[in-house]
Amino acid sequence: MQFRPALAALPLVVAALVAPGAPASAAPASAAPASAEKAVSSSPVRLWMPSKVVADSWGRQVRANLGVQLIAQNAPFELWSTRADYDSPIVTEWRTATARVRLPEGTMTNFRGLNQFLTLTVSELDGKKVYKDSRRACLASWMPQRLSPTAVSRSPYPNFCAYHPFTLGSVQGIPQDYATPLEVNTRLPLAPGRYHVQATIKPEIAAALGVSSADATATTNLVVPRAQQPKHPGHSHLTEGHGRTAQQPASRLQAGARPRAQRAGAPAGPLPDLRSLPSFAIELNPSQTQLRFGATVWNAGSSALVLDGFRNTDDESKMDTFQYFFDAEGEQTGHQRVGSMKYHGANHNHWHYEDFAEYSLVDADKVTVGVSKKISFCLANTDPVDLTLPGADWLQGPDDLHSVCGDNTALSVRQQLSAGHGDTYMQFQAGQAIAISDVPNGTYYLKVNANPFGRLVESDVTNNVSYRLVRLVGKTGQRRVVVPAVGRIVEPAMNGPVGPMPIPR
Repeated sequence: MQFRPALAALPLVVAALVAPGAPASAAPASAAPASAEKAVSSSPVRLWMPSKVVADSWGRQVRANLGVQLIAQNAPFELWSTRADYDSPIVTEWRTATARVRLPEGTMTNFRGLNQFLTLTVSELDGKKVYKDSRRACLASWMPQRLSPTAVSRSPYPNFCAYHPFTLGSVQGIPQDYATPLEVNTRLPLAPGRYHVQATIKPEIAAALGVSSADATATTNLVVPRAQQPKHPGHSHLTEGHGRTAQQPASRLQAGARPRAQRAGAPAGPLPDLRSLPSFAIELNPSQTQLRFGATVWNAGSSALVLDGFRNTDDESKMDTFQYFFDAEGEQTGHQRVGSMKYHGANHNHWHYEDFAEYSLVDADKVTVGVSKKISFCLANTDPVDLTLPGADWLQGPDDLHSVCGDNTALSVRQQLSAGHGDTYMQFQAGQAIAISDVPNGTYYLKVNANPFGRLVESDVTNNVSYRLVRLVGKTGQRRVVVPAVGRIVEPAMNGPVGPMPIPR
């Protein structure tokens, strides 16, 4: 089993720290052009747009796929973003085989992409500007486009940007001779007619990367027809061909054969390390009787946590569950029985590992005053938390929870939490909210405890618990919860999405 692709074409070792504004020569050069359309310059990346775009127009709405692409030339293009803690800003570096270039402060204020990376300017043919806007750009695309037969056959980089409020680190990358889309579907306040559109990389970022003015700019001619109802609203038509999307085959493995022994072999290499992020999206239910919240347990270790469940022959409502151990090459070295999985109905309707995490409300002295009924979970990657860790699985995205968690006919199930990823549960799952009708006003902590009974084997059990300060205030019938911020983190509301949230489970 291999959790991280090993590609010779992907240099990650860095030897020096280069100040912002370093020349583009910091990136190794290559004689192979990134596209036959244009000779490769020394810029590490360049913008591209088709020569002409026809928008969809109906009613008062105009939408256009402007086809803005960012092409990596000369070498793979990598941005690594980290924060030391939740009080610190996010630091983003461009990493090459020989250097690190720190991008300007404020390039990323969350992990959803680069702030104001792309500026779109729309002008009439006489030069009069009619629209201008700056957009965030995520370079971690699920549809990268291969531009050369000598390029790697599959991108090794994450295919979406992190969206969890407590993300710690991310990687965005484009393989050499690949393009990634930056602007897919743009609403524009335009009347029917013909326009000139210019896309430009933010000057401060272009300067730090050593991108020439020519490579930092791309243009297209936009045609906005009279209003009509398109066959496929929201998809404009490019007059030039696209490269093919790199295929992303599923990496999920099926459960193997049932182990003959309860325990065999031993951990002989990397191990998972379960940690709990602070609870978030905390609020009271409308009747003010329950405390609702989202919670994430993540794997900060150097190996995936891999569990196989097999139907118990004496009790079909359960599956005997085994954890597997692997060496540095991903080869299995042993296994151990770690408890059971059980089929859960309600709004779950799949198999849960019984002893994964525990949620509780504790007072200022850490004495428990309320406990969530939920301690069982279907393990799945829903959120990248820190993809800069050694061994983090860049390609493991959100899982199809209907398939990886199994239905009531399943004989075996494999559940996995990859290194660098977290598993998030929101309050709308049965049993997660904590009853507070009999809890008086005061200061409390929401406690999330991963691996509460110590059944799972991990490298460190001292970092499994997180506490989030909350205050219950107000008179009966007007109670509310006050949640102080954690550092500079801006959290989503419970009723607003954190991002592309996983299927409820």
